[in-house]
Amino acid sequence: MVASPRLFIVDFDLVGYPGHFFNQVFGFREAARARGIATRIYISRRAEPAIAAELDAQAILPVLEWLNGDLGSGLESLADAHHSLTPLWDDLRAEKISESDVLVVTSSRPQAIYGIAQWFRERPSAERPAVFFRFLGPEFYDFEKRTFGRVAWTYRFVSRVIHTSPGAERMFFTLNNVRALAHLEALSLRKAFYLPVPKYYGAVGPAEIRPAGPLTIYIYVNVRSGEISDRIVDLIGSILSRHDDVRFLVRFSKDAPGEGNVRRKAAEALADGRVEIVPSEQDHVDYLATIARSDVLLLPYGPVEYRGIVSGVFSETAAMGKIAIIPAETWMADHVEDGRASGVLFANNIVSDMVAAVEKVILERGRLQALADSCAKPFREENSCASNLDGMIALAAKAADMRLPQVPLTDATDALGSQHYFGEGWSVADEGFGTWSDGERAEMNFTIAPDAPPLFFNALVRPFLVKGHSRLDVSLTANGVSVAEWSFDINRAADRDWSWRHVQLPAAVSASGEIQIAMHIRSPASPRSLGLSTDSRNLGIAIRQFSLEPEARAPGGDQSERPTVLARLRRRIRRTLRQVLSPSE
Repeated sequence: MVASPRLFIVDFDLVGYPGHFFNQVFGFREAARARGIATRIYISRRAEPAIAAELDAQAILPVLEWLNGDLGSGLESLADAHHSLTPLWDDLRAEKISESDVLVVTSSRPQAIYGIAQWFRERPSAERPAVFFRFLGPEFYDFEKRTFGRVAWTYRFVSRVIHTSPGAERMFFTLNNVRALAHLEALSLRKAFYLPVPKYYGAVGPAEIRPAGPLTIYIYVNVRSGEISDRIVDLIGSILSRHDDVRFLVRFSKDAPGEGNVRRKAAEALADGRVEIVPSEQDHVDYLATIARSDVLLLPYGPVEYRGIVSGVFSETAAMGKIAIIPAETWMADHVEDGRASGVLFANNIVSDMVAAVEKVILERGRLQALADSCAKPFREENSCASNLDGMIALAAKAADMRLPQVPLTDATDALGSQHYFGEGWSVADEGFGTWSDGERAEMNFTIAPDAPPLFFNALVRPFLVKGHSRLDVSLTANGVSVAEWSFDINRAADRDWSWRHVQLPAAVSASGEIQIAMHIRSPASPRSLGLSTDSRNLGIAIRQFSLEPEARAPGGDQSERPTVLARLRRRIRRTLRQVLSPSE
């Protein structure tokens, strides 16, 4: 007989009531209680005593600072992680945590991942719970530069540690954002799992959700709003000058500027009640009540970071049947464009774009409100702590192979994102260009889940062709089996530039799970031997992008951001959610 799972929650960020951290932990506890699941909660030793008392939490967690990418301090922090978490290990041991339990770490601090991997080494398999780490996105990927960020190496490091750790199949990397899913898988070389946003919406009833009176717009300004923070008062003034029946609720997060401008320049509107400044620090009840008494939420955010970040405020807005005004090309915009939430998008976080978006809401309020009403219940049910918890329990109950089923499109100009695939015979990546072969044989090594369907090796390549080295021949083998012959000639214009090559691998090779593609290069040459430069590498062929996929593809641009790929990921996620949330037969 399998024991009923217990839920253990670890939250390093929860120190005060403001923010989403309390909401999340409280919501998980309430969802577990509703399912008859026992919970035990661990929070920072710096947390307010009232929070520990309300949650019946153990305030024993050490302070684990977010790493900044520095190699020395990062390695030191990782090395200390297992020891610094001793109070947590001691309590879990006393609670007799087991393989039937679920341990949720609500953030993706590399120290916690590394520490738990070390802890697993000390425990027999029957005492290893299913562990879920929640990733956000921007902690490892720079969505503006479209490359891995400064701290990404720490996630690669801890992922490789997990790869060789006992119980690796019991550690789950999760995200709530489709846009970041492929980036996390490419960085960690293991499956990442989409789970709904873990939100708690309270017991707000229909009468509270729909306020009476003038149109009320709630503007939430945070530190990611940027320079627009100081111009929010101009946006408010522009709308109030044309609409007497509009009211504003304005909240500035603790570190966001602009509140002083509103108080100085909108004194009359503040005095007659057309503008109300909401306290920056609210408990979770007042926070949800503020959203409930509005009709529209305006988030004056820059779009770049929110490609990778989910927004708790937006989630609560959609779940309560409100209209959202949000930046385009973000996680929030994906929901609006897919018809899962109601809103109007603006291209840039500037006053004119947002004023135009507000005017559109005023003009189309009836249609937008009807859509918001129809989307509220399904959004609320999907994006909740309860749905997230059900997903984790379902995943924990099934055997998981964390190996990827294929190799997604990989950028060979980025050493961190690609060099682990390059074996003998390659030089270090030339950032921004690609990776050159160096010698007569160059190997690429891939580990994927076994029993894959027949795969294509897709590669964007460029040969080393110059005067005095006008021809290049390359033969390819896959696990020793000949699969292709490439020939390049300087007299063919197409051969002098980057071009896509597609090689179908034998079914047995694709299904093996361990694939080595070897390029046998006839007569490579060094620029030094040809009198071109001091470069002594024996160059043959350069690779800029590559993948192992079931189809031959020659993509252009950043595939991770293309709507077609996002749509494919969303379909995959919906199928997965149906599978993990449906009852076992």
